[in-house]
Parts: sequence; C-alpha cells; structure tokens
Amino acid sequence: MPSELKNLYEEQGFVVVPGLIPSPSYEQQLREACDRIVSLTREGKWSYRRTVGKQFPPFGDDNPDSWGVQHVMHPGLGEPVFAEWYTSQKLLDVVMELLECGEENLEMELFNLLINPLGHNFALRWHRDDVSEKATEEEEREALQKWHFGVQWNTALYRDSCLYIVPGSHREPRTVEQRKHSETMEPPKDPLDMPGAVQLTLQRA
Repeated sequence: MPSELKNLYEEQGFVVVPGLIPSPSYEQQLREACDRIVSLTREGKWSYRRTVGKQFPPFGDDNPDSWGVQHVMHPGLGEPVFAEWYTSQKLLDVVMELLECGEENLEMELFNLLINPLGHNFALRWHRDDVSEKATEEEEREALQKWHFGVQWNTALYRDSCLYIVPGSHREPRTVEQRKHSETMEPPKDPLDMPGAVQLTLQRA
C-alpha cells in the first residue's frame, strides 16, 4: 500500500521533506564546500557552469556571469561531502519510498548547484523538463502519461523562496491561459501570473 508521502507526491506532483541534511555540522560542511566551488567558478577556475543568458544546455562561455555550478561531485573539485550527502541513507530512503523501488534500482545523476549571478537578475521560464513548450494538447497528454522513473530534489542550504510550481501540472495538460505563459523562452515578470502557480519557501536542510 502506498505511503502517505507517496500519495501526496502522486496527488500534487511534489513533496517537501524536512531534515534531509542530518545535522547542523554537516550542513555547515556543505555550505563551506559550496562557498569554495562558487569561488572557483566565479574566478574562471571551474568551467562547468550555467551561464547567464542561457537557460538550458549547451551553456557555453558567452557571459562571464553564472547562475549555476555543474558536476559538483566531480573528483576534480575535491569536495567529497557532496557525494556523501547525495548517497546518504535518509535521502535514499525517501527516494525509494517515492519510487517504490529498492536501492539496487537507483541511478544517481545530475547534481548541480544553483547560485545568484553577480551582475544580473535571472530567472528560468516556466517549463516541465519532459514536455516541450510547443507540444500540442494531444502530445502533452501522451507525454504526461509516461512514467519517467525519477525524482528531482531542490535542496536549500539557506531559506529559499525562489521556487514556483503549479501543483497537479504533472497530470493535466496546460490550459489555454497557462500556454500563454509558457510557450516562449522568456522568464515571467511575475511568476504568480501563471494560473494555479504557488511560491514555495524551502527552509534550510
């Protein structure tokens, strides 16, 4: 029988799970590691980054300002705390609960760090990772019926209110009005103009 957490995940398309970073000291280790790799990226010493002006790959080097650091578990960064946390048992237990699978079925990938650009305001456009913004309603319904065998985490090391979502949009195609807000590459001037949108505030850890 699915758990309460799994049922909530299926119903609204997301869950907020507190306390996945096990202790204040571990949280501090992650913060310090983040500070170091952000500095490397901004100094041009780590080339795997998400550049301002590009919302999706390939990112390139057209802009010196960055909104993300990629491949944070790469041995070249020398920060093992990221892989240690990413494979910590408490996090794995929640993933297995949501996917209803065993640890042997998990494939862990795409661990990136989102950061504030130094000289630009930046936001992503409204999007769903697995559905094209140009999809017809029929194509959208077909895409939404596929199970993609994955969970994406947005984990906060500081109180964070930059995440906007539309609960239930993993099950239903966009309305006509929602399409107007999500068919271009332009970020929204006000994310709450999207019908059904809510702003999530994530607490630390």
